Order: sequence, then structure tokens, then C-alpha cells
Amino acid sequence: MKEKQHPEYLIRIMALLMVVTFAGIAWGYEGMATPKLHVEGRFLKDPTSKNVLLHGYMQPTATWFNGQGRWYSDPSDWTNPNKVAGMLNYLKAAATVMSDTSPKYDRDHGWYCSFVRVNTDTIGGWTPTSGLVDPVQFDAWIQNFVVPYANHLRSRGLYLVLSATGPINTPNNGTHNAGVVEQQRLITFWQTVANAPGVKNADNIMFELMNEPVDIESVPGNGDWGNHAPKYFQAFRDWIQPVINAIRDTGADNVIWVPTLEWQGSPYQHAQYPFTGSNCGIAAHFYPAYGGVFDDPVKVQSLWDRQYKPAADRWPMIITEMFWFPIPDDPWNLVNGTTAGFGNAIKRAMDNQGNVSYLCGFLGDLLDDLNDNLPANCTLSSKEGAQAYFDWLPGYTWAAPSGPPMGLSATMIIDSQVNLVWTALTNAISYNVKRSAVSGGPYTAVAADITGTAFSDTSILPGQTYYYVVSANTPSGESANSNEVMPSVVHTYLKFDETGGTTAYDATGYGWHGTLVNGPLRTSGKFGNAVSLDGVNDYISLPTGIVSGLTDFTIATWVYLNTIDNWSRVFDFGTGTGVNMFLTPRNGVTGTVRFAITTGGAGGEQQINGIAALPTGVWTHVAVTISGGAGILYINGAEVGRSNSMSLTPDSLGDTTQNYIGRSQYAADPYLNGCVDEFRIYANALDAAAISLLYAEEIPIDVPLSPTGLHVTGIAAGRIDLAWDASVGTTNYNVKRSVVNGGPYDLAASVSGTGFSDTGLPEKTTFYYVVSAVNSVGQSADSPQTSAATPAIPPAAPSGLMAVAGDGLVILHWEANTESDLAGYYVYRSTTPGSGYIRLNDVLLSSPGFTDYSIACYTTYYYVVTAVDTDIFESAYSNEVEAMSFDSRAVTLSGADFEDGFGDWVNITGEDTHDWLRHSGSTPTPMTGPSGGAEGSTWYVYMRTSLGYANTAGNNAILESPVIYGFGRVLTFYYHMYGVHIGTLNVDVYDGTWHYGVWSVSGQQHISISQPYTQAIVNLSDFSGPIKIRFRAVAVGGGFGDIAIDQIEVKGRYLYGDVNRDNLVDLEDFVILIDYWLQENCELDLDGDCMISLHEFAEFSCNWLESSL
Repeated sequence: MKEKQHPEYLIRIMALLMVVTFAGIAWGYEGMATPKLHVEGRFLKDPTSKNVLLHGYMQPTATWFNGQGRWYSDPSDWTNPNKVAGMLNYLKAAATVMSDTSPKYDRDHGWYCSFVRVNTDTIGGWTPTSGLVDPVQFDAWIQNFVVPYANHLRSRGLYLVLSATGPINTPNNGTHNAGVVEQQRLITFWQTVANAPGVKNADNIMFELMNEPVDIESVPGNGDWGNHAPKYFQAFRDWIQPVINAIRDTGADNVIWVPTLEWQGSPYQHAQYPFTGSNCGIAAHFYPAYGGVFDDPVKVQSLWDRQYKPAADRWPMIITEMFWFPIPDDPWNLVNGTTAGFGNAIKRAMDNQGNVSYLCGFLGDLLDDLNDNLPANCTLSSKEGAQAYFDWLPGYTWAAPSGPPMGLSATMIIDSQVNLVWTALTNAISYNVKRSAVSGGPYTAVAADITGTAFSDTSILPGQTYYYVVSANTPSGESANSNEVMPSVVHTYLKFDETGGTTAYDATGYGWHGTLVNGPLRTSGKFGNAVSLDGVNDYISLPTGIVSGLTDFTIATWVYLNTIDNWSRVFDFGTGTGVNMFLTPRNGVTGTVRFAITTGGAGGEQQINGIAALPTGVWTHVAVTISGGAGILYINGAEVGRSNSMSLTPDSLGDTTQNYIGRSQYAADPYLNGCVDEFRIYANALDAAAISLLYAEEIPIDVPLSPTGLHVTGIAAGRIDLAWDASVGTTNYNVKRSVVNGGPYDLAASVSGTGFSDTGLPEKTTFYYVVSAVNSVGQSADSPQTSAATPAIPPAAPSGLMAVAGDGLVILHWEANTESDLAGYYVYRSTTPGSGYIRLNDVLLSSPGFTDYSIACYTTYYYVVTAVDTDIFESAYSNEVEAMSFDSRAVTLSGADFEDGFGDWVNITGEDTHDWLRHSGSTPTPMTGPSGGAEGSTWYVYMRTSLGYANTAGNNAILESPVIYGFGRVLTFYYHMYGVHIGTLNVDVYDGTWHYGVWSVSGQQHISISQPYTQAIVNLSDFSGPIKIRFRAVAVGGGFGDIAIDQIEVKGRYLYGDVNRDNLVDLEDFVILIDYWLQENCELDLDGDCMISLHEFAEFSCNWLESSL
């Protein structure tokens, strides 16, 4: 392979990276650590809170994208590691190659990948038709493939992004793949995976919830499928949220990547309808066909700003599918692009965003000859996109900031000042500005350790051309240089901010002042003031020769049209109707905005036509550029017209003597009826990015005005909120604070908006604030000072609350608060988790402990604690704890473990349709029932639902206890409910009247036959006298609905006075009692005084009489 020639700047970057790497500063790759990552705000971070960006490749678990490689196997039995070995070893070999940084392919570097996205095309135990059909195979897929593969990736410094694909989607649904069935499959899939040993909370495993959901119903079941409207965005949020919740319910905190509709091409939907959950980011795809951008860099950036940036401004984003390498049989032209067009543009957009991880291509797109070789024997793909990606990777360190500052632009203000502005780089401590008289350097530093993202160079020489770059100082050292820029030269700048007179002054200092003719008025403009033209005879005249000598140029301005007439003029420069150049809001031929230039009258015009006329009633930004024969017309920062046949330039017009704003060279043409503001002429052609910045007013010429309307309020504990009015032409604001009236002030924050919350402040303290406005030129004077005091701060919520259940009591303890003004604690209790708390103590507790005696045994209580200070401010609730007290004197009153039969529990005949069946091992029907008894036992009972049994909806089985005496009773048992046709299990109680559904649960509760039983506890203390208990299972129809129970036990105390424990209080007990009494036996001592009182004897007698009668 011919060695690729690297430009000098790339060689320098590579040299810098080698120095940094060998100096031990940058992260390594092969064999590097994979610290557990988490999400903070819009960034993925490592445990030291360093921002992280990952770059990798896509690895399917089927052969389709890998040339039908002969080294690949498709295991039929995932429980057999030998059958999995072929595929597993192949994928490990690929990971080894893609993390090998040693030089290869005739380059001076290797692969620098840091993550692999694995598509689960082949999942053990799943089929497209039926979903999960074999949980044992599914568990084996996890343990014999996913876990060992992730362990190998960890040894290579690679993270694993596991994407749910393949049989998650039901067949024949086409693009309707975000339905009810798919949701349930995802929940089952992710609950099992997230809870699996080796996966749950693994440091290098992340979850991408689904591959390419496309359409969803606006309301489940209504048949209205779609993807590109708010109703579908909201429906998808409601559809995906339970999947996120299901993962978090397992206790797994692995990073979750949430997909989007439209083949994962509309992430902005999440900005409109956000999901909730910790450690979550956005997973998106980006192909040349998305949005019809193909190979147009401007369209790539526009699509990014419109559909991706709103989500990436809120969450970290990972692009899990992207490449532009042309492939055969591509009917959608999905990936047909070039690096020069699509590739560089999307890379620039993602790098500038600062929080986007991405991959490029499948393994088979990056390596050639996979169909004949193991990856280690393959060559770098001949596709130019793969070649480019291979050369990009060494330019990233493992953690952001990985590259140089981006988006540098420069504007020359007269001959003595150049203003520079660039995009902030995450983790940058400061910046260095460098310049050269020669493009490409060498560069000399003109400023160092700048903390902002703007600089004004006033040390330039008139007439000298300069080229600028910026580097960032980061914790890992100095970054590479930014893009190089040559300053745009502002030739004329009419701000129209005067309040009177007939002169519009040129703000550049070059002296191209305008003259207001026939009485145009001053009015409120787009920024500051503007000139209002009446459409009758008002116009602005500019000096002779204002555009003479210009070859490359830009004219840009803001226009507000009251009305629109054919052939009116925004501007018209020339010497008459034969020689001129003009911009009309609407031409009389095509009815669109037009720029034209001619030296031969109307018939010799070279034109650029837009796609529509300028609108009325709104401010519109218009700009036109010519350079090298190419003319471009922009409206509101976007290109609307282009001509590559512009041989004429302003210099072709000679010394123009009739230079107008709002008037035509043709006497019959109408005057402009509207307002003009911010009229600029540049001596060079601004590119599309600069025009976009200009439209956004991010290329100012002087410092902004001081902010006004500053208002501050002590809003909450330790917090003061500030708000102020916007200052025109500002990029950010400096908020300054002092504890002394009048300063001096310290910088509290630099913000882009017109508000700020100052937090973490000491309580009961007055602070004094001012705000200044900042742009690339400099900083305004401070605003007038305003002050506010912080309110008192409530105590912190107590932490470390623990509960220990005892015999009829619950003991609470928590960590002591450390506030100096702490007054004490309140304890709250509820029988509902998270709400309904009732305070237990009226007097504040002075120490962090409390014992609750006012409880019922076998009832679950939920406790929280608050702290209160001497100002009577109460904290938020502590963590919630739950506890259930027990009765140490309770004994077993009835029970059945089914090891030797049903005990004294019986099947009811006549009232049910089927019996509970005693069984050991798994039930005869696959995919339902348990694998054996509860808690390691052998036997259990179950209601069978296969054909010939309780297979029809409403079929039921009833198991009944004997009569159970006693008081303070509680029922415990274990149940197992696995299968797609699970019905309802009920507990009914009879105390003279049947109480149905005292306890009840419906639907599938377990995900496999091997999942352990669930224990249930039913408090029966509200029932007095003799009772019977029934277990009533009800079928919903279908053969996969076996319900099993085991280990039934009813505990409580015997009747008071039932000395011989025969569940009767009779004369025999009385005789024994007399004997106990005579022997001063204390068993019947209710009040604990070791004496049997008359009251206690009366209680015994009542029970005896009831039993006897």
C-alpha cells in the first residue's frame, strides 16, 4: 500500500501526542483501565469527574456485516462453551486488533478504539416469533458469551455498549417496531441482563436500550403510527420510560443509552419530551441520507443543529451507527458520501459539541479480507472513509478535551485591531493566541493564559496579513492548535445608533459615513437604533468609491420591510442604469430576492436569485458574497441562492458615484418602505460559518453596553437569584459579588444567559452584586450595584437512618447532625412508602435515636427523620427505612410444606373447577411453573393450566385450611408465577363471612422457572375468633399459566386460657389453671406482674364460656 503523505500540521499533532503519551500524561489504550463511568449533566465522566469521550467500532454477532467470515460460528447451544468458542474467539481477536496502538498498515500508529458496540443479532433462547422461549439458553448466552467477552474487552481497555436488536423486534411489523410486544420483550431482556452476575454494575458495560425504533402509535392500539410529530415523541417517551425504570429496579447503575425514533435520527424529541433516570444519555445514528444532507457540509451542520444539538445540550450523546463509505446495493443512497464532504463536517459538528462519543462503521467496513482471514491478518480497508477514521483516532486522547479549540473566527477592525472568538473547550484551563505572517506558521504567541474565549489583538501592523491559531491549556498539557484563520476585514460598518442629525457614522474609523436624505427617521432597530425609510423619497447616500477596489467582498445588513414592492432596493451602488450592483427584496420577474451586478445595463446582469421574496413585518438578515467567481446569497444565515459564473466584482464598476441604501439607479423604481440596521461591507468573502455567526451577532465590533435592570433576590437557603436585561452584542456576562457595599468585587460566574443562581452561600449574609457584559472586543462597565441577603439555612436532612425490628417494637438510629444551631429531631411514620407520614414525637429529640412501641406486629412501617434548628427551620426528610416487628411468643398454628402430603389443608370440591396438584421438579409444561419447591425444598402444589386442566379463563383451584384458633395471627407462604398466561392468586379469609382477596397478585411475577420463589406475609391480626384460609388461583386462559405455592405457615398466639393447647378453653383448662394458680404459675399473667389478678381470671372465664357454649 502506498504510504499516505501527512501534512506538516498532522505530523506535529502526532509528535505532540507521542510526547504526551510517553510522558505518562495521556491515557493509554491497550490494557488501559476502564474506570466505571457515570453521567453528570450533559457529560460522561470518570470517577475523578473528568469528561470522557469514547470512539470505537460496531461488532455484530452475526456474519452479515463481516463478509460471511468462515471463522464465525453460530452456536445452537449457548449452554455449551465449546459451541460458543468459535464466535467468542473471533470477536476477541477483533477487539485485540482494534485496540492495538502499535504502527501498522504502513502508518506510524495503530488503532485507538475505546469502545465496541455489539449488536445482539443472535440471542440465546430468543426467537423473532415468540421472543424468550428458553430462559436457560438466555442465561447461558449472558454467562458464556457476554461476560467473558466483556472481560476480554476490559483487558484491552475497551468499553462494551450492548445494543438490544435481533429477536427483540416482532416479525412482519416493518417499521412499526415500537409496540406493546416489543416493550415487554425489552423489559424482559434488560431486567435479566441488568441483574446478571458479571453484568450488573460492571465497570465497562453500558446498555443501548434498542436499535432503531422507527414508528410508534400515538396512543397504544389506535392504529395511528408515525414518528415525526410531538404526539409520537410523547408516546415514545411514555413507551421507553418503563424500560429505563425496569433496569433501575434491579439495582443496576450501568450507563443507559436511550434511542430515538426515525431510525435513531431525531434525538431532539427527547429535548421536547425528556425521560427521567440517573446515568442516562442519548444513542443516535447519523448517515448521509438522514435529512437529505448527503455530502453537503452546510446541510450536515444544519441537520446537527436542528435535530441533534438540542438533545446533546442536555445529555451526553453516543453515535452508535455512522459511516459514509459507499457500498453496493444501497437503494436509499444511505451511506454514499466522502470524507471531504460528509465525514469532516460531521466530525467537526461532534467535536465542537464537546460531549459526543461516536464510532465509524462495522468491523467489516474498517478491515479488508475478513471473509478469508482472522482480523489480525487483515489490512486496513481501502475505503477512503475508513482510512480517514484510522488517522483521526490518534488525535483523541481517551478523555476530553481530546482535540484543539474549535470554531476560531477573526475580524479586522480598522488597521490596528483584530478581534478573535472561538468555542469553549471542556476542561480547558486557559488559552493561548498565536499568529504568523505565513499560512501554516511558524506561529508566535501574542497572548497566553486567556481565561475567556475571545481576544483583541491591537499589536498588528497596518497592511500586514496575519494568520491566527489558538491552543488550550488543559490538565494534560497544551492542546494542538485550532483551525487557522485569516481575519475578515470590515470595510464599512453603519450601526445607525445615532439619535439625531443626518449623518450615519462609520464605526470602523475608515470614514465611509452615510448621509440621510429627505428626512429618514431614527427608530428602534434590531440592535439599538435603525433608520426608517418612508418608501416615498427617503434614502441614505454613501461616499463615492465606497466599493472601489473590492474584488472579494461581503455586504450584510438587517432589513425590516413594512411593505414590499417589485424592484425596490436594499442597496444599489453604481454610476447609473448601465453600471451598478444591487439587492432587491423582490424582483418583478421571478418574484424572489435578487442580487445583480452589471457593467452593460439590465441585459448584462450577472444574477443570484433566492427562493422567495423577503418577508414583511419581521427583521431579516441578508448577506451576499463574491469570491473567485462564486456568488452566494444568504437569508437569516442560510444559503438561498448561488451562482458560479460571477466574473464581475465591485472593482469592475470603477469609482461608483451613486451609492444608495433604499433607492434604485432607475428613477421609476420604488423607494424602500422599511427599516435598515447594522449595514456592513467586508473586504473579503465570509464563509458560511462566519455568515451564520454574523446572523447570530457573534462578530461584534466594540464592547457591549452595561447591563441594566439588575434584580437580586434571596430566594432560598444559601441561594440568591439574579436577573437582568439583555445587552446587545453580548456573548456572556460576568457576575461579580462582594460582601462590602461598593466592592471590591470577586467574579462569581460567567454565564451566557440573563440570569444566575448563586448557591452555596453562608446564611443570613448580605451580598452586593454587579454584572458586566462581554464580547470578543472586551468587557463593558459594571451595572449599577444591587444587594440581597441570604435566608437562614435549614439543617441538612439526617443521614444513615437505620431500623431494627424487635418484639413488638422498632428501634431507630441515625447519624447526628453537625449544625451548631441544631435544636433536635422529629420522627415520622407511615404505612405507605414515600408518603402519608405522621409525626410520632411532639417534643424534639435531643439525640439521634428513637424506639417506637406503638405498633402492630407483622405490619410494615416506613420511617423518616427530620432535623430542626433553633430558628424552627425543619430539614427535608432523611432516607426512608422500613421495618416489621414480630411477636416472639407466636407459635405455628397451622402449616403445610407438602413434603409428605397436604397436611391438614385440603382441596375444596364442588366450589372450584380443578385441584391444586402436588408435584416435584419442574411442571410438565415448558416456559411456565417453578423448577422445584421453595427454599431448596422438593415438593410444592400448583394449579396446572395445560390442555385438560385449568386451561380456560375463569377455571380455578381452591386449597383450604382447617379451622385456625388463636389471635395475633399472620400467614406466610412462598409463591411462583412464571408464564405468559399467568392469572391471579388470591388469599381469602372466613370468620363467619368470606372476605375475598385479602391478599392478591395477578400476572407474571417471575421471568424464568429457575427464579426463586417470592415470600408473602399477610397480617391477619384484624380477624378475631376462629378463621379459615383459602388459596384461590384463577386462570386467564392458555397453557403457560402454572401458579405454584409452598411453605404455608400460620403463626400466632393460642387463645388466652387454652392451657393444654387444644384450641378450646374448657373445664379441663380451668382445673389446670387452679393448679397453676395454687403454684403461683405466671403463664396467664397478662400484665407481667407475676400475679394472676381477678381481671385475668375473668378473661380466662369469658373464653371458657364461649368455647363451652
